[in-house]
Parts: sequence; C-alpha cells; structure tokens
Amino acid sequence: MNRYLFGFLISSVLLSGCGGIATQPTPPAPPPATSKMIETWINHQEYRKAWLALSEMNSQHPDYDRFIELKTRLDRDIAAYEQQVIDQAAKSVRSNYLNKALKEYESGLAKLPDNARLAMGFERIQKQQRAQITKIRNRLLTLKGEYLVKALPEYEKIAVLESSDNISKHELDNAKKTADDLAQKISKLGSSELAEGQQEKGAYLLKLASRLTSDPVILSSYSVFQSTQSTKPFKDQTTNKKQVVKNNKTVVPERQAIKKSIAKFDKLFQQGELYKAKIFLDKLPLYLTHKDAISARRQQLKSAIKEQVSKLYQQGVDHYSKENYEIALNHWISVLRLQPDHEKAKEYTERTKRILDKLEQLREKQQSAPNPATPPASQ
Repeated sequence: MNRYLFGFLISSVLLSGCGGIATQPTPPAPPPATSKMIETWINHQEYRKAWLALSEMNSQHPDYDRFIELKTRLDRDIAAYEQQVIDQAAKSVRSNYLNKALKEYESGLAKLPDNARLAMGFERIQKQQRAQITKIRNRLLTLKGEYLVKALPEYEKIAVLESSDNISKHELDNAKKTADDLAQKISKLGSSELAEGQQEKGAYLLKLASRLTSDPVILSSYSVFQSTQSTKPFKDQTTNKKQVVKNNKTVVPERQAIKKSIAKFDKLFQQGELYKAKIFLDKLPLYLTHKDAISARRQQLKSAIKEQVSKLYQQGVDHYSKENYEIALNHWISVLRLQPDHEKAKEYTERTKRILDKLEQLREKQQSAPNPATPPASQ
C-alpha cells in the first residue's frame, strides 16, 4: 500500500512540474523609451533610434511636452549632421578620395532615418567612381594593344629562329589569341568613342584593332571608316557644345556613302553571294543613319542564310550517301562558312576528311604496288 502511495506522489510531482513548464509566462515587452534615453541617443548621434522612438510617442504621454522639445532638437541635429556628411564627402571627392567619400555617406545613411539627399549623393559618387574605373580600364586596354603591336613581330622572330621548339610556337599562338581578343574589345571601344563624338580617339582605336588581328570584319570596318573620312581632316576636340555637335555630325558617314554600301549589299544578295553579303553587311554597325534599312537587310540575310544552309546541308548528305565525298565536303564547308556553329556539318566534315584521307592512302599503295600483268624486264 505504501508502495502505491509513493508512486502516486511521484506522478503528481512530475505532472505538476510539466504543467509549470507548459504554462511558463512569456517575457514582458521592453518598456517604452524615456525622455532621458532619447536624449542620450541624440547626444551619441544615434539619430535613427531616437527618431523611431519619438515617432511612437502620442499626445497622452505624461512627458509629451519634453518629447516635443527633443523632436525639435533632433530635427535640428539631423539637418546639421546631414550637411556635415555632405561637406566631408565633397572634400574627399575634391581630393579624389572617392572610397572615403562613399564610406562617409554610408556612415551617415546608417545613423539617419531614410535620407534622400545622402542616398542621392552616395549614388552620384558611385557613378563617378565607376566612370573613373572604366576610363582607367580602357586606358589599360589601349596600352596592352599598343604593346602587342610591337611584341607580336618579336614573338614571330623567336618562333622562326627556334622552329623546332614547341614552347616558342606555343608562346606565339597565345600572343596571337590575346591580340585577337584585344582587337575585338578595342574595336568595340573605338565604335563607342565615335558614337560619343570622339572622332580622333575612335579612329585611333579602330586602327589599333586592325593592326592586332586578321579578322575580316574588323579590317573591313576600319577600311570603310577610312574611305568615308578620307576627304575630311580630323579636327581638335573641344569642350564647346557647338563643336561637339559638329563633331557628332562628322562621325556619321555621308548619306551617299551609306547608300552606296547598301546598294552593293543588295547586288551581292541578288547574285546569291550570301557569304560575301554577310561579310559586307558586318561593316555597317558603325553607321547611325539608315538604321531601319540596315536592320531590314540583316533580317532578310538571316532568313536567306537559314534557307541556304538547310539546302546545302541536305545536298551534302545526298552526295555523301552516293559516295561523292569531295562534292559532299564542299557543300558542308559552304554551310560552315555561313553558319560556323552548325554541329552536324562539322561532324560530317571531319568524317568525310578521314574517309578521303584513307582513300588517298589506298590509291598511293595501289600505285606503288608492282603490276602482276607486267612481265619482268629481260636480263
């Protein structure tokens, strides 16, 4: 009996303990900020915290009058601190310490409630910083291009002198690949400079790009630009607005030259010379006039190339099935000229080349083997 009573008592204790845990009260909410706390935050420039606390106060609060005084002081201190941040950032910008100016704006934005003036100032410095970085990167791009123009002939000399050394050949190949990549970027940069009215700088960059590569698009772009500008000497760039407008006009090739280019494309297109038409049309991105006419021809050329590629590819397959390997190969090479990323044409081209190589080897063996029908020469 005592044993059962003891078990009952133990169970009662455990249940009461569990009930106590389950019904544990939630911690009380923090007390509202007092006027003394808000004053301390203002003194320590914790303006955001003070502003949030004051925004929650209502007119029924016993210290409401004191809060009104603190709110007036807070508005005054926020305005003074805002101007201080702007002045400090401006000083840093004048000394070209843009990172320091951005940190000053970030610190101000963290301490103040939402502030449009500081946010706009921060964004303006960020844009200025990005513009400086872009200018430096473009300058580095130009310097690399100028270096490679001088370095490539030296790499070629070494490769010729050490023709049996694969390392020299590898170095030359890497230098050429780097030059091709740079030429693409420099050509794009030159086009942008021309569009912004920087004629002399744009022309220099296009010329530099043409000296770095044998890419027909880049070479023809510079050649066309030269031909359209040959009768116009370059003029010094000035900051005068009228001069800038005048330079912008000289960037765009004369309408007659563009019309002539479009007419030549139309002739090539009508003759079915789609590859030549494609190369020629790639010369035109620099031109700002006749934009609609050029865009329409691009779309027309794209559709014609798609149709021609499909036709040439199928003709190649038909000749391949008839074992006309050389004819089939010529068709697939034509496909790849128009569409270099055509995977099936690439696959068939490699396969057909291997077949032709094997057939050539068999022919050579047959020609070198003695003819059994020919009698041996008499002693």
